[in-house]
Amino acid sequence: MATIRPGVIRRKEFIPWQDVFSRIRFYQSAIEFFESIEPQEFQSNPRKIADMLLSADDPYEFIMLGFEILGHTGNTFTTFEDRVEISQISQEIKEGNEQAALYLIDMWKELGLPNILNGDVSSALLGVEIGLACNKRKNLGGRLFGVLVGELLKDIVKQIGLPESSLKTELSIPLGRGGQKKVDFAVEIDGAPKLAIEVNFYTTSGSKPTEIKRAYANLNRNLDKRNIILIWITDGVGYYKMQKSLMDAFRVHPNTYNYDMAQRYLADDLKAVGVGR
Repeated sequence: MATIRPGVIRRKEFIPWQDVFSRIRFYQSAIEFFESIEPQEFQSNPRKIADMLLSADDPYEFIMLGFEILGHTGNTFTTFEDRVEISQISQEIKEGNEQAALYLIDMWKELGLPNILNGDVSSALLGVEIGLACNKRKNLGGRLFGVLVGELLKDIVKQIGLPESSLKTELSIPLGRGGQKKVDFAVEIDGAPKLAIEVNFYTTSGSKPTEIKRAYANLNRNLDKRNIILIWITDGVGYYKMQKSLMDAFRVHPNTYNYDMAQRYLADDLKAVGVGR
């Protein structure tokens, strides 16, 4: 466990501040729009807010901010009561549809938008954008780990005497009966895949590593019949709470490495089984 790499996102990349502040600058006129509204007007004078939207040359930016500051991005917004295409309702309001504007104001009221307008809208949006960045970060770790492993594999390929061109990304390997498996990386020798490499990074514990472990055990049997070696490079802080799962993975699939182990031992292990030149 001492060699587990807890994370791959660098401190300076943890929150994409440039993107966050760029987003706030983009919404500056929309922020001013909402700051001109008294929160109680959603209840006491919704027609005034509707008229403000109806008088805008294009209310789309204002409407987008209204949803984004509530934590929603994307064109389609749904609740138990609603299904709203934001671009469509924006166009309706732009064309003077008062009922669409009043419907939107009522929806925002029930969603709690007036609670946010009680304070500094820019600060509220800053908090939302940081939260949205945090949500994106869940997938970022896996992508960055894939890039990190890709660079390591380039070096390992050279160490075992193969050209860098032998390393392939997202290669589909036929498994017979019309089936195939797309692997994250593969190493070809004489035009045929010899190594299939799968990469996973876990920031949290859960059932997925156990499921993948079982799947890789089956995949390993299929690839072994075709004289292809399956290697699993997996890492992440999630394994601190999944030590049993990790030990089981080593028993079921011995060719399991974390990043540090792959960096130290993979090239020599491959040479030991005759892979390379």
